[in-house]
Amino acid sequence: EKYKDAVEQIKQLPIIVPNKRPSNFMEMREQMIKHQDEYDFVMFDHIGLITSFDGRNGDEYETITKVSNSIKQLALDLKKPMLVLSQFNRNSSSMALGIDDKYVELFMRDLRSSGALEQDADKVIILYRKPIPQETKGKGKDQVQELKNQTERESRLEEEENGLFRIIAKIDKNRTGATKKLHYLFNQSRGIWTEIE
Repeated sequence: EKYKDAVEQIKQLPIIVPNKRPSNFMEMREQMIKHQDEYDFVMFDHIGLITSFDGRNGDEYETITKVSNSIKQLALDLKKPMLVLSQFNRNSSSMALGIDDKYVELFMRDLRSSGALEQDADKVIILYRKPIPQETKGKGKDQVQELKNQTERESRLEEEENGLFRIIAKIDKNRTGATKKLHYLFNQSRGIWTEIE
């Protein structure tokens, strides 16, 4: 019953989800302009799923660069905030030791495929779980792997005990304010975020 009630409540929220996935970004742009009076905020989840800018095939770097530039301009033209989700580049320098990205501190340079995301965004917020302790610096790959395994065991135990995860939200770029790290507890079963000191 609670689930059904929650679904009904969500249906009443002013959230628009396209019935048909546009084949390229220009189609998305056309729809956003056409229905601009029906929404106040846009979220792209995620930019890597936009595989074509205008219907023509292009490489991933070129496509994301064009899409990022266009989203920036569209946000300025429509005067609406736009949230763009992105994956990380697994071949980045942060992944050089072969460590799962949940345990490594990530930076803007790790955003996948294009430096345009870093350049175009007004704010960049990076979410990641517990980083590997600082004592990994200067240690060999085997030692780092053992620390990773230890962190993994601790996180698994934490999950089994209470379903809570410590998440760090790092504001890595902010044109209108400070950059800093915010700490949260995430309750996975309830989808609740609680800020902690």
